Amino acid sequence: MSKFTLTLTLLIALAVAVPIAVGQSSGPAAPDPSKLRTESFDGGAPGFGGQNNRYRRCASRVQDFGISSSSNKTGRSPEVGGTFTNSYARSHYSRAIEQRTLDNDLRAEGRFRVSETGDPSPTAKIGFFNSRRNSVNDSPLPSSLFVSLTDKRGGDPNAITIELEAASSRGARISGFKENGGNDTVSSPDDARPYPMDQTYDYELTYDPDDGDGGTARLEVEGGDAVELELPRYFREDNASFDRYGMVNGAGLSDTDTVVHLSDISVNKSTESESNLRRDWTGYRNRGAVKTCDTQRAFDFGYDSSGRIGGLLTAPDPDDEQAEDAFYANGLPDTLDFNDAFYMKARLRIDRLSQDSSSFIGWFGKDSKPADNDDKLLEEFIGLQLRTKTRVPLAARMAASAGNNDGVAFELDEEDEETFAIRLYPGRTFDVEFAYDPQAGSHGEMYSRVDDGPWISQDLNEKTREGGVDLDYFGIHSARESGQGRQYVYLDDLTWTERQ
Repeated sequence: MSKFTLTLTLLIALAVAVPIAVGQSSGPAAPDPSKLRTESFDGGAPGFGGQNNRYRRCASRVQDFGISSSSNKTGRSPEVGGTFTNSYARSHYSRAIEQRTLDNDLRAEGRFRVSETGDPSPTAKIGFFNSRRNSVNDSPLPSSLFVSLTDKRGGDPNAITIELEAASSRGARISGFKENGGNDTVSSPDDARPYPMDQTYDYELTYDPDDGDGGTARLEVEGGDAVELELPRYFREDNASFDRYGMVNGAGLSDTDTVVHLSDISVNKSTESESNLRRDWTGYRNRGAVKTCDTQRAFDFGYDSSGRIGGLLTAPDPDDEQAEDAFYANGLPDTLDFNDAFYMKARLRIDRLSQDSSSFIGWFGKDSKPADNDDKLLEEFIGLQLRTKTRVPLAARMAASAGNNDGVAFELDEEDEETFAIRLYPGRTFDVEFAYDPQAGSHGEMYSRVDDGPWISQDLNEKTREGGVDLDYFGIHSARESGQGRQYVYLDDLTWTERQ
């Protein structure tokens, strides 16, 4: 059985390549006021400009699924289903159910058949969700429990993967597949059992609130052992709830289609007859063309008319050759490096976030780019990184990290992060400070704190200091993450070092 949870990590990013010592500190020396600039953004953002910070690719996608009297796909009549394509404009064909939470049992049964998929394959989902959250473009869909019929297994045009996935009301997601050749639940589709396409499968989807701290979701598919996910307790504490059951298209911007049909439907021990299907099931954007925009490569951040800077930042996949990096920043009058002192203070607000999201706030070079390593920290950067992870639910961690113009990057190990975590929750505002003193410590010292709390310090190592940086800008910069998550981040009452 596998367990997965969500974390938001706030990192102080620079670039270092070896383990480093971290601890509470009396704090940095007071910054030189003559080298600072303060901006309230009440009348605009003078001197700030952006690159790719207002970018979104849009297109029309056609959905064509609903009820049919035919039985030529699953062998039973009536059938629900048709042609699905991935879109950030969510579509569904479903019925209302008595609202249930993760304190209640959930059960659904039926049979499905995937008879056609494109390459790459879009996703069709079967399961429980919340209609009040269905219009949002978030992926995953908040408050949901789905059987997800997803991409072709290992590029095999005759096989699919079947995924069990659940999401909290805030969009934290866990999922699992049946292990190929084994009985375990695995998290990677590369290790998942392939299911031959164009065959009919009976399935049973259940949730037991009394199994484990957060309850256990279970998917049993004909011809295979069950997939089980023990849900994190905070899924229940976040008040995930469900008021509909049916079929939903996957998120994305696919140019291809998947054809899926469903029959013999039973929801919470109530069998869906043809009359029930025709009377109680309704569609939303399930027939015809709908305009949709790519939120996996989208940026919409900069000056906000409410008197702040920030907005939507996505974290494109590091291997996505079509993706662009973006920033919104102020050009510095002097080029700064590790021999200069740095100070920053800001009112930071995180409105919303999803799993696997990341962004940077601080000083960087105009040509700074993600380092070529697993953590994808920013080359030529010093400041803060906001990052979600998959260990602690919706917690922001503040830790020191670094990167230089050689592309060297380092992140604290899990033990150090656990010791020095400061949690920042979405929907709240924090006073955040960062400082760097080139004369302190052995090779310079970094400092950080939140809401006038204790300073946390980290000594910069020799290799990082010698690697050097050329920092021309101060502001917000995008990041790369394999999960392609999103976050809404805003800054106000900002003070920063802009001169040597």
